[in-house]
Amino acid sequence: MINQLNNILLEGTTVNDPEVVATSLTTNKRLIKFNLANDQFWRDRAGNMQQDTLFIPIQCWGDLGERCLERVKKGMAVRCLGRLRMCKWETKKGERRNTMEVICTHLEYRPLSKGNAGQVEVIEDETGESDMLSDFSVLYEF
Repeated sequence: MINQLNNILLEGTTVNDPEVVATSLTTNKRLIKFNLANDQFWRDRAGNMQQDTLFIPIQCWGDLGERCLERVKKGMAVRCLGRLRMCKWETKKGERRNTMEVICTHLEYRPLSKGNAGQVEVIEDETGESDMLSDFSVLYEF
């Protein structure tokens, strides 16, 4: 059996600083999460400029997440490569919820300092830790 294609490439602006949302009980690796704003612009039939912003939750696991936690900040322009994952959970009231999230395997970003305006830095999951989903017994609660 082979894996079917599930890749996504997104560009946008970080909405918040990355934060730790869970820690593995067996390996002590942490799950880091942040949101990415992706803007689309177009003109309507009347010629007025329109905008649609999509807010996308991004998950970074293990060492990739740790490097994101250290280097990525709110307001940075980033390019994220990863795969889509359906997250399902139940609220404290017993209501079932689900959302799509991106499991990041490669992240490029531009530092906020003006002296580094043209410089792009890369963080990549070289260890395959983005496949650690089964290692986290409880991911996080909303």
